[in-house]
Amino acid sequence: DVVTVTLRRGAQSVSKTAAATAGVGTVTVCGLDTTSLADGTITIEATVADAAGNVSAPRSSSAPKDTVAPGLPTATYVDTRNQPDELTGTAEPGAAISALQTAPSSSGPYTGTASGTGAYTLSVADTRGKKNQPITVTYVVTATDAAGNTGPARTLTADDTM
Repeated sequence: DVVTVTLRRGAQSVSKTAAATAGVGTVTVCGLDTTSLADGTITIEATVADAAGNVSAPRSSSAPKDTVAPGLPTATYVDTRNQPDELTGTAEPGAAISALQTAPSSSGPYTGTASGTGAYTLSVADTRGKKNQPITVTYVVTATDAAGNTGPARTLTADDTM
């Protein structure tokens, strides 16, 4: 038996075949190059042909293809008193947000998820600067989409005075 798997996006498609043993429920098809298929919903179709040339009806499903990383997140430092400070901003809706403090010392990661509108708030380290003796804090913030694409990092530097 021979299994044929076809991936399709619009008029573009790629196919690959693999030998299958009759009665075995799993066949692995490797090496499909999807670079010619645009991002979006990909249709996956599989057929089986037996030794006599009889071809099964196609079975199909779909899955998203997303190779585009989120854009640069925005970030603002919110200096609080007697509680963890915060980072607020916007990123791709649903993106996982990660922030690492790099100054005055290393800490984190501090993580959260951007809302459906892209807004996020992360509780971060409580730095206790004073108005006459501010402490400069630096955070590196990234957004990672559901497909695992991580966008460029935003470096945020601010003075903590509370």
